[in-house]
Amino acid sequence: MKHGEARLTPLHYGSENEVNIFVHGYRAISNEDEMEALASQILKIKPKGWVYLFHWGSGQWQYKMKRDFSSTMSLTLRTLGRGMVMPYVAPFKGLWFILDFKRKERAAEDLGRRLKRHISKIPEAKGCKINLIGHSLGARVIHHALQADWSEYKINDVILMGGAADLDDESWEDCLKQIKGKVYNAYSRNDKVLQLTPDRRKRIGREPLLKGNKKLVNREYPSFGHTDYWKRLDYILPRIWDKFKPSKHL
Repeated sequence: MKHGEARLTPLHYGSENEVNIFVHGYRAISNEDEMEALASQILKIKPKGWVYLFHWGSGQWQYKMKRDFSSTMSLTLRTLGRGMVMPYVAPFKGLWFILDFKRKERAAEDLGRRLKRHISKIPEAKGCKINLIGHSLGARVIHHALQADWSEYKINDVILMGGAADLDDESWEDCLKQIKGKVYNAYSRNDKVLQLTPDRRKRIGREPLLKGNKKLVNREYPSFGHTDYWKRLDYILPRIWDKFKPSKHL
């Protein structure tokens, strides 16, 4: 899947009046085997209703020298122009991955602004409870999606795991107004991947978000690394999300 492309991939059609949309993060899916593995992890927890994976072009781990050299140089010049401070001097290939993360970060924001358009294509979506579950940059997609007007929909609960969304963004309070239920933020101060993101932004996947807000539940999982959330989804999701109950029909 190319940069900027996205689709809602249906994983299951259940009888419950509920829609669950899972959003993956950076480089989570680079081939069909990884797609099937992630779908299997999601269906293993037996979510209710209509289940979708929002699959987007978050990149592949394969490094293609000619194409990636051009994108690296372009992004490097823009980054230096903004005065970004790099945490360390990386070899060229490592530098490309760091800068590519920033490129995918911007793509996640753009896709978030278009998520409602994708959801509008789900039959009878406006009459269903909609839950959004995102990991890593998937949490960033959801954060930017919630900055739109969702008054015609029933955004129920939002579950963010190891989120690569900005902790100090001023839009969070307005985002909460779009939600009927709560936002559940699962974080770990031992998330080394988010610690190494190439800027000084604080991420919700490492710290609690909006302490004291009644619509927000922060839960720390100190033993979790950044990639543990998907692998242990059947363990962690029912613990993060108080109202989660598995479907009896899946």
